[in-house]
Amino acid sequence: MLQLMRSKEGLRFQPIPQDLGFVISCRKELKGYTYVLRDLGDQDYIHNRKKLSNPLDHSSRVLMIGNNTVHMNHLQLVYDTFPHHEHGLGLDDVNRRDRQNWRSVQKLTLLRVQNCLQRLIDGDEDGRRPDPSLIGTFTYLKVIWNYVEIFCSKVRTLYQRIVSAALVVHFLGIWNNFVPREPRLSPKKNFISRETYQETIISCHFAVILISYMGDNFADVDCRLDLTGSDNVESFWSDNG
Repeated sequence: MLQLMRSKEGLRFQPIPQDLGFVISCRKELKGYTYVLRDLGDQDYIHNRKKLSNPLDHSSRVLMIGNNTVHMNHLQLVYDTFPHHEHGLGLDDVNRRDRQNWRSVQKLTLLRVQNCLQRLIDGDEDGRRPDPSLIGTFTYLKVIWNYVEIFCSKVRTLYQRIVSAALVVHFLGIWNNFVPREPRLSPKKNFISRETYQETIISCHFAVILISYMGDNFADVDCRLDLTGSDNVESFWSDNG
């Protein structure tokens, strides 16, 4: 997919130009007064979302954003500090046994969870001192939340979804460049896996290209990005232990 979508052959369809940070395109084939798209790749956003959560409690991979760690322990702190109605997390969500549970994975990035992390970072009126060590986890969850919003939001406009795609693509690109240049860090131990990075980038580009294509050719039809992911196989394995 990367080879096809990074090709320079043929007439290219690239709604956001490369100098604005979107490096992937697809082939545009003219058909009379309209056009079709060729060589457009995609990766399932549900599967990507689960893979983005896996490093939170990985046995040997500890994500680092700047000087800040990204870890499930910070979500455990939220669970232990605040009552359930303020974050919505269950014990099985922070002590994960079923990594294929889509609903549980979604709960980790709820805005309520982010708000609790922000309160811990800032300190509050209950006498808790500010804890800036949580900034890495808060930032990472914010990026994942924006990624899921591209496909699953019930209220966001298509423009806002494109903004979220730009945020995810640029953040991951900057992070991917930062880690190898930091002597004390390594991509293998302190960054998401190469497959997760590539597949998320492909997915974001796919969403933007599809939105643009639908706008040009089917403006009267809803662009149902939520239908581009399927959890059928993983739900089967989840239900069967």
